[in-house]
Amino acid sequence: MDTISVTRSMNDLGMPIDTLERRVLQAGDTLAYDQLMIELLDYSIEERIKWSKIMADKYHYIPAYTDYLQQLLMKSSHNWRELTQGEKDTAILFINQAVMHGDSLAVELKKEFGLQ
Repeated sequence: MDTISVTRSMNDLGMPIDTLERRVLQAGDTLAYDQLMIELLDYSIEERIKWSKIMADKYHYIPAYTDYLQQLLMKSSHNWRELTQGEKDTAILFINQAVMHGDSLAVELKKEFGLQ
């Protein structure tokens, strides 16, 4: 009996990315968002930034607020000064939103980077 070898990324959770994206965009599906962020580890960081911003802006999903800042920091090698003013402004807005909702990671990030 012949066997077929299938190579899959360890980040592949089985649901097509376009399905996850549609569920996130159309319904703010938090489980789909969490899966999508894992799936996108194999893609450009810009994709993770885009989707975290969508979930934070459109659906006010608390983890997406901190995801956005963390992705920006990864993009800039954790150098706050390398971010654009627009990225900084959005990150500060999102972190403050997460802090208002009691997100402990947001509190830590705010302290670490001296965000107002």
